[in-house]
Amino acid sequence: MKKSTKIILFTFLLVALISSAYASIITGDIITGKAASQQTTVSLVVDNDYPYLYIVNPENRSGNQYPYNLFNLNNLSLNYTAFDPTTPITGAWYNINNGENISIPITTNTTILAPNGTVTLNLFVNDSVNHINTTSTIFEVNASIGWFAYITKYNGASTNLTLLTIQGKEAMQNISNLTLEISDHGKIVFNEPINISRNIVQFASLHSIIDDYSTIYSSNVPAIAYVYINPDMLPEFNKSATIYLYNLSLYGTNIFSDPRIRKDGEPCSSPDCTINSYTNGTLIFTVAEAGALYQIEETTATEGGTTTTIVHSSGGGGTRTVTTEVYSESKIVPDKTELLVSLKQGETKKEYITITNTDDETASLILLSPNIPHLLKISETAIVLEPGESKLIEIDFIAPEDIAPQLYLGTLDIQGKTKRQIFLAVDIESKHPLMDVKTEIPSKFLEVAPGEEIYFTAFLYSLGKEGKFDTSIEYKILSQEGELIFSEHETIAVETQTSFVKSIKLPENIKEGKYILYISATYNNERASSSSFFEVTTQKTTSRYSTALLIILIMFVISIITYFTIYVYRKNNHNNENTSSSPMLKNSKYLT
Repeated sequence: MKKSTKIILFTFLLVALISSAYASIITGDIITGKAASQQTTVSLVVDNDYPYLYIVNPENRSGNQYPYNLFNLNNLSLNYTAFDPTTPITGAWYNINNGENISIPITTNTTILAPNGTVTLNLFVNDSVNHINTTSTIFEVNASIGWFAYITKYNGASTNLTLLTIQGKEAMQNISNLTLEISDHGKIVFNEPINISRNIVQFASLHSIIDDYSTIYSSNVPAIAYVYINPDMLPEFNKSATIYLYNLSLYGTNIFSDPRIRKDGEPCSSPDCTINSYTNGTLIFTVAEAGALYQIEETTATEGGTTTTIVHSSGGGGTRTVTTEVYSESKIVPDKTELLVSLKQGETKKEYITITNTDDETASLILLSPNIPHLLKISETAIVLEPGESKLIEIDFIAPEDIAPQLYLGTLDIQGKTKRQIFLAVDIESKHPLMDVKTEIPSKFLEVAPGEEIYFTAFLYSLGKEGKFDTSIEYKILSQEGELIFSEHETIAVETQTSFVKSIKLPENIKEGKYILYISATYNNERASSSSFFEVTTQKTTSRYSTALLIILIMFVISIITYFTIYVYRKNNHNNENTSSSPMLKNSKYLT
């Protein structure tokens, strides 16, 4: 074999090796990582018996206290899940109290007419081979009563909502001067009539909605005062109101020399926020819409990129003036950006976060969870951090006994002059699940680009169930805001344990941000589940394309070098051949 041929073959072999090594970067077809390389066992059983059927709403809450198995309207939303992995579902119908069967759309939410009294709802589905499955739920209906809007945290001059509930819907539709008061902190008096005769069918928790999604807080040391009403969960209360905040004085002197109001982190002035008076430590102000977070702070004057703040000393030693730079970004840094907690019904668990003030001025912070307050209790909801100071916050996550086993998403908001959020995911399983579920996302897929596939390994373990049985598996991908990005069902047979690798292709138009993969396994109405965070970023796409371009450039350079090497080699070889074949040199006496 000629030397030139060897060089060409060697070059192409080198290029082929480099291309193979980076094939996964260019195409994404090769899976690496421990989860993908393990030997796995997958058992698939054809389900020819019964379709899977589950009633989501109205659910059977007969074990709960009044009124949580009671609905105050006759037209109820029927929401159910039904599927069959092998044969299509061809029919769905229901009856009430074993009466006439009524056909309904297949796997589509609909409305049913339920009479007053005890209601047994029987739901049926069948598949194309006429295998029928049925399930039932029992509840009470009384269309004359109102929303059971009881309160426990509010006292003093608060309106007696329990009495209004007993009086019925009519009494709850036009409540004048409705008042919520926490006697040690302040009160809210609504300036417009409030209608709280909503349908209680929307809620299934033993926690008071008003208690969970509103609060009043005031303190003189440290100087923090705020009022919060969640406008999404309590839209009835998003009306004009007069707010009273108590105890905002120290040693007979008001702790704020020139108070101002922030609404959801932004300065708020008239007509949206109007301070009426501030005497003897009680600040009174009016807001156009009570559904927001209102904070009280000292007025600051901003000049030339600095703020001058007058701060009262807690020791009674007068005031001090602090001048600092104005920052547009938050200097409040939590040690976590997301927190995933797994609980069983009736279980509690402690988690901790550390919050650090990296600014050079004192920060007054409010901590709250606007989405899932009934699932957690924060050790301190109002804190003050000096420059450079850190504080450990304890959070108790609570899964009520009656709560539906599913994934609950929310945020922990750290509100100062700017807001930081920690993504919360509370994964609640049945109290006595018959299975255990684990997920593992290889590190390669913890960051993925839009349109790519995310690979993961699922592990299913039987917890004492003997023999092989079919379990319903559900896969979901949700955004931080709770938007459902992907959903899929399948049935898998499990004996003792099984594991399998699965991939999900993400939409091309998916937004950048944090997402959560949620897997649940349901057998005999008991649910086990597992969740994992991952991130969608376009930087990975850019990096992949940059790497591909770099590979192409390297291959091009190697080809150029190879070409010139062969060219020079052939030229030199040609010259040598010409010299050796010269008659003059052949007869020279200098040749040996």
